[in-house]
Amino acid sequence: MEVFTIVVFLYNVGVAYFQQCTVRTLRVDADKTGARLKGYTYITFSNIGPNACYNECIRRTKCRSFNYNSITRRCDINKMSSSSETEFVDETNCVYVDMTQYRGVSKIVTNRFMLRALIWTIVEFQ
Repeated sequence: MEVFTIVVFLYNVGVAYFQQCTVRTLRVDADKTGARLKGYTYITFSNIGPNACYNECIRRTKCRSFNYNSITRRCDINKMSSSSETEFVDETNCVYVDMTQYRGVSKIVTNRFMLRALIWTIVEFQ
Protein backbone atom coordinates (compact mmCIF):
# COMPACT_ATOMS: atom_id res chain seq x y z
CA MET A 1 0.00 0.00 0.00
CA GLU A 2 2.86 2.41 0.80
CA VAL A 3 4.42 1.92 -2.65
CA PHE A 4 1.09 2.77 -4.29
CA THR A 5 0.76 5.93 -2.16
CA ILE A 6 4.29 7.02 -3.07
CA VAL A 7 3.66 6.41 -6.79
CA VAL A 8 0.41 8.43 -6.67
CA PHE A 9 2.17 11.22 -4.77
CA LEU A 10 5.03 11.38 -7.29
CA TYR A 11 2.55 11.37 -10.17
CA ASN A 12 0.64 14.31 -8.65
CA VAL A 13 3.86 16.23 -8.04
CA GLY A 14 4.88 15.63 -11.65
CA VAL A 15 1.51 16.78 -12.98
CA ALA A 16 1.61 19.91 -10.84
CA TYR A 17 5.19 20.67 -11.92
CA PHE A 18 4.47 20.37 -15.64
CA GLN A 19 1.25 22.38 -15.37
CA GLN A 20 3.16 25.12 -13.60
CA CYS A 21 5.85 25.15 -16.28
CA THR A 22 3.46 25.24 -19.21
CA VAL A 23 0.93 27.76 -17.90
CA ARG A 24 2.18 31.19 -18.83
CA THR A 25 0.35 33.60 -16.62
CA LEU A 26 1.54 36.96 -15.42
CA ARG A 27 1.07 37.89 -11.76
CA VAL A 28 0.12 41.48 -12.70
CA ASP A 29 -2.39 42.79 -15.20
CA ALA A 30 -1.01 43.80 -18.57
CA ASP A 31 -1.62 47.44 -19.46
CA LYS A 32 -1.64 46.64 -23.18
CA THR A 33 -1.88 43.36 -25.09
CA GLY A 34 -0.83 42.65 -28.66
CA ALA A 35 1.70 45.51 -28.64
CA ARG A 36 5.07 46.50 -27.23
CA LEU A 37 6.67 49.80 -26.30
CA LYS A 38 9.32 50.72 -28.88
CA GLY A 39 12.53 52.66 -28.43
CA TYR A 40 13.12 52.51 -24.67
CA THR A 41 14.55 49.01 -24.13
CA TYR A 42 17.85 48.98 -22.27
CA ILE A 43 18.20 45.26 -21.51
CA THR A 44 16.65 42.12 -23.02
CA PHE A 45 16.35 38.65 -21.53
CA SER A 46 15.71 35.54 -23.61
CA ASN A 47 13.96 32.32 -22.74
CA ILE A 48 12.41 33.43 -19.43
CA GLY A 49 8.87 33.29 -18.12
CA PRO A 50 6.56 36.27 -17.58
CA ASN A 51 6.96 36.36 -13.80
CA ALA A 52 10.74 36.17 -14.12
CA CYS A 53 10.46 39.15 -16.47
CA TYR A 54 8.48 41.02 -13.82
CA ASN A 55 11.14 40.12 -11.22
CA GLU A 56 13.97 41.34 -13.48
CA CYS A 57 12.17 44.64 -13.91
CA ILE A 58 11.13 45.26 -10.30
CA ARG A 59 14.68 44.72 -9.02
CA ARG A 60 16.13 47.36 -11.36
CA THR A 61 15.56 50.96 -10.34
CA LYS A 62 15.77 52.19 -13.95
CA CYS A 63 12.99 49.86 -15.11
CA ARG A 64 9.74 51.75 -15.68
CA SER A 65 7.98 49.14 -17.84
CA PHE A 66 8.51 45.89 -19.70
CA ASN A 67 7.38 44.04 -22.82
CA TYR A 68 6.95 40.28 -22.73
CA ASN A 69 6.39 37.97 -25.71
CA SER A 70 4.92 34.64 -24.62
CA ILE A 71 5.89 32.75 -27.80
CA THR A 72 9.52 33.86 -28.10
CA ARG A 73 9.83 34.21 -24.28
CA ARG A 74 11.58 37.53 -24.78
CA CYS A 75 11.57 40.12 -22.00
CA ASP A 76 12.40 43.75 -22.83
CA ILE A 77 13.16 45.93 -19.81
CA ASN A 78 12.28 49.54 -20.62
CA LYS A 79 13.75 52.67 -19.06
CA MET A 80 10.54 54.61 -19.75
CA SER A 81 6.82 54.01 -19.58
CA SER A 82 4.50 55.10 -22.36
CA SER A 83 3.17 58.60 -22.61
CA SER A 84 1.47 58.14 -25.99
CA GLU A 85 -0.17 55.48 -28.15
CA THR A 86 2.25 56.26 -31.01
CA GLU A 87 5.14 54.77 -29.03
CA PHE A 88 3.69 51.26 -29.44
CA VAL A 89 4.12 48.79 -32.28
CA ASP A 90 1.83 45.83 -32.86
CA GLU A 91 3.31 42.49 -31.88
CA THR A 92 1.26 39.32 -31.57
CA ASN A 93 1.54 37.46 -28.24
CA CYS A 94 3.19 40.45 -26.57
CA VAL A 95 2.09 42.33 -23.46
CA TYR A 96 3.21 45.68 -22.08
CA VAL A 97 3.27 46.36 -18.33
CA ASP A 98 3.76 49.82 -16.80
CA MET A 99 5.62 49.29 -13.52
CA THR A 100 5.15 52.74 -11.97
CA GLN A 101 1.90 51.59 -10.38
CA TYR A 102 3.73 48.76 -8.61
CA ARG A 103 6.65 50.87 -7.44
CA GLY A 104 4.74 53.77 -5.90
CA VAL A 105 7.25 56.16 -7.52
CA SER A 106 4.95 59.16 -7.45
CA LYS A 107 4.11 58.63 -3.75
CA ILE A 108 7.79 58.39 -2.78
CA VAL A 109 8.74 61.51 -4.72
CA THR A 110 5.76 63.43 -3.33
CA ASN A 111 6.46 62.32 0.24
CA ARG A 112 10.15 63.26 0.02
CA PHE A 113 9.27 66.65 -1.44
CA MET A 114 6.68 67.31 1.24
CA LEU A 115 9.08 66.25 3.99
CA ARG A 116 11.82 68.57 2.69
CA ALA A 117 9.34 71.43 2.41
CA LEU A 118 8.17 70.82 5.97
CA ILE A 119 11.75 70.73 7.29
CA TRP A 120 12.63 73.99 5.50
CA THR A 121 9.48 75.63 6.84
CA ILE A 122 10.35 74.62 10.40
CA VAL A 123 13.97 75.81 9.96
CA GLU A 124 12.86 79.19 8.55
CA PHE A 125 10.50 79.93 11.46
CA GLN A 126 13.01 79.14 14.20
